[in-house]
Amino acid sequence: MVDFPVVPLATIAKGLWKRPRARVKGLVAQVVHEQDGDVHIRLTDGANFIVCEVIPELPMPSPHVGATVMLQGIVRYDGEHRWWELHPLL
Repeated sequence: MVDFPVVPLATIAKGLWKRPRARVKGLVAQVVHEQDGDVHIRLTDGANFIVCEVIPELPMPSPHVGATVMLQGIVRYDGEHRWWELHPLL
């Protein structure tokens, strides 16, 4: 079984998490359906945010803005956008 440790959202958002996988709880601030089929979910703890990406190859229902959710995936830094993300969500 693959381990997805529960990590505070701020730890990932600040680049302090050095392991490849994580599970994060947060508030859904935004859901954006991209033209390439990805879904970007902006997850926040009120002071920090990360972006969580659903990819077409691993589809799942999109959460509603305002929902509190627990998401898990691969931790990555997106240098183009300069944010930390869970990409893809698993």
